[in-house]
Amino acid sequence: MSVHDLQWREGEGTLALAAGKVTDRALASSREVRGIDGEEQQPGRKQRTPIEAVPVRLGIRHHDPARDFQVGIQTAERPGPGRTSEEHDLPAVLGADDARRLADRKLRTALKRRHLLQRACDCTALDLKIGDVVTVGDQLGRWLVEASDWDDMAVRLRLRAFETGTQPAALAGDSGAALLERDLAQGATSVAVVELPPDGVALATVPTVFCAATGANQGWRRAALFRYRPELEVAEPIGRTAPRAVLGVAVTILPGGAPWRIDRLGMVEVTLDNEADVLVSAEDSQLLQSANLCQIGDELLQFGRAVPIGPGRYRLSRLIRGWHGTEWASTDHAIDERFVLLDAARLASVELATVDVGRSLTLRAVGSGDAVPAEASRLIDGRAMLPPTPVHGRVIMLTGGDMAIGWVRRSRLGWNWPDGTDVPLGEELESYLLRVTANGRVLREWETGTSAATYAAAQIAEDAAAGAPWPLQLEIRQKGMWGVSRPLLLDLF
Repeated sequence: MSVHDLQWREGEGTLALAAGKVTDRALASSREVRGIDGEEQQPGRKQRTPIEAVPVRLGIRHHDPARDFQVGIQTAERPGPGRTSEEHDLPAVLGADDARRLADRKLRTALKRRHLLQRACDCTALDLKIGDVVTVGDQLGRWLVEASDWDDMAVRLRLRAFETGTQPAALAGDSGAALLERDLAQGATSVAVVELPPDGVALATVPTVFCAATGANQGWRRAALFRYRPELEVAEPIGRTAPRAVLGVAVTILPGGAPWRIDRLGMVEVTLDNEADVLVSAEDSQLLQSANLCQIGDELLQFGRAVPIGPGRYRLSRLIRGWHGTEWASTDHAIDERFVLLDAARLASVELATVDVGRSLTLRAVGSGDAVPAEASRLIDGRAMLPPTPVHGRVIMLTGGDMAIGWVRRSRLGWNWPDGTDVPLGEELESYLLRVTANGRVLREWETGTSAATYAAAQIAEDAAAGAPWPLQLEIRQKGMWGVSRPLLLDLF
C-alpha cells in the first residue's frame, strides 16, 4: 500500500516501510508466465486511470521561514479536463521555491502514476521487493513494484509507472505578504484578584471573583493560572489568565467623595504595571454606558478624564464614585492600592464555592518570562451574595419625642432604577435589622419587615442614659439569603 508516497508492506500483523531501491533489473517478456499446468495464462494487463481522477490543482501547505514560520501554501496546476483540487498539509519548514517544486513534482507524479501494469513472472522475480524500481522489456520508462505475491506457481506483480529523468523546472514560489508580529520578550507577570459586588442581572450564590493579569512589557500574552493553598502548600492549576488586563497601583491617596454623581474635585494618580498600556478619557455619554469602570482598593468607580503625566503614569479625575454599592469603600483609601480597569474580556473568572466566603484566596500566575510565580491574595467576603446597603435614610422627630425613621432599599437585581416603580426585592423576604449603638456598643436591636420604623421616646431616653456620654447612632442593614448588608449609618443626636 502507498501512504504519503511511501510504500508499505504488511507482515506479521503490522505495517512496515518497504525498503525498495532503484535497480537495473529488466523484466524481459520472455520471463512472463504464459501457462500453468497446461492452462494458458492471460498476458499482462495495462490500465490507465482517467485524467479526471488527477486534480487540476494541487497545493502544499507548509511552514515558510520567510513568513516567520507561519503557514504558507504553494500550488501547481495542470492543463486538461478535470475539476478537483487537493491540498496537502506538510508539517515541515520549506521555502516557497522548494514547496512550489514539491507541488509540481507531486502533480507530475500523479499524472505519471495513472498507468498500472500487472504481470505474472516466473521464479526469477521472487527476489523483487515492494518499492523496487525496474524496467519492463516492452514498456517505456521505469516501473515501481507496488505488490508482489507468489500465487499459483507464478510471481504476480503489480507495477505502477514511476517518474524519472529530468523534468521541466517549476515556476518560482512566492511567500506573499506575511502579517508579522514583533519578536518581544514576554516579561514578568503581575496579577490581581478582583471581587465584584452584585451585577444587577442575576442573584449570585457564590462569590464573584476574577483574576486580572498583565506583564512588564508589550510581549506579554497570557500565563498559566494556579490557586495556591498555603495550608497544604499545593498550587492547583485552574486554567490560564485572560488577555492582558490594565493593572497598576495608586501613587496618591484617593480622597473621599460623594457617590453616584460626577466628582469634579477629586483626583488620583496611578502608575500602570505595563507602560505600553494606555488610559483614555471618556465623554459623559460614554460614562453612562459604563466606560472606564475600574476598581481602586475595594471601590468601583469611573473616570472621565485621564491625563498622562509620565511614562505609564496617569492622573484620573472627573470621577463617578461608589459604583454598584461600593460607596462604603470611598472614604478609606491608601497609597499603593491596586488599580484594575474592568473589562470583561480581560478578566479570567475564578470558580469558588459558598464555603470560600471568609477565607483568603491566593492566586499564582506563571508566564514564559517568569523566573518565579506572580502572586496576589484577597480576603473573600462574598459581597455579590449580600444585599446592597439601604440608602436615603431619614430621621424625623415626632410630637411626644418619638423618632420616625425611614430609608430606601436597594436590590441585587436593580441597579437600573426606572422612575415610577420599585426595584425587585431579590431576596426571599423583605427584612431589616436595626441597631442603636454608642461608641461601637450595641444598646438596642430589633427587626422590621418594612422600610420604616419608630424609635419610641422612652427607648431613646433609656439608650441615651446607657450610652452617655457618647452620642447615639443607628445602623440599618437589609437581611438577605446569605447574610446582611453593610450598614446605613444615621446619627441620632
